[in-house]
Amino acid sequence: MDRYSDLLYLAVAALSIIGSICVGLYTKVTRVAPEKAGELATAILDIGERIEHATSMDALDALQDELETILRGAVIGLRDGTISSDGLETFKLGYEFVRDEIGMRRESLKRHGGHDDNVVIVKTAQSA
Repeated sequence: MDRYSDLLYLAVAALSIIGSICVGLYTKVTRVAPEKAGELATAILDIGERIEHATSMDALDALQDELETILRGAVIGLRDGTISSDGLETFKLGYEFVRDEIGMRRESLKRHGGHDDNVVIVKTAQSA
């Protein structure tokens, strides 16, 4: 045993290093990294680009629903750990920007499209 003790220590050290590398690769391949909140900002900005093409209140409502769905998913993901808080400020700024842009577009459509909610159209009957 004295003769091979140095070789045994080297072999154990080599196996330890190889084992650590294998465990590291295994966790890197099998672990699902949480999505970053900042990456969701891309989806929000995509909605922002489609706002200018919305020509009706229904289209704006659909975009608003889509925006709220992304927000709801982000909050749930932050709670359960599937979304990390990296880039949360970027997400927040993008969300507020697009939300305000939807509001401005809605007002613009009301002004220019004749969709004023305060106007009442009254038809009168004519007697013959």
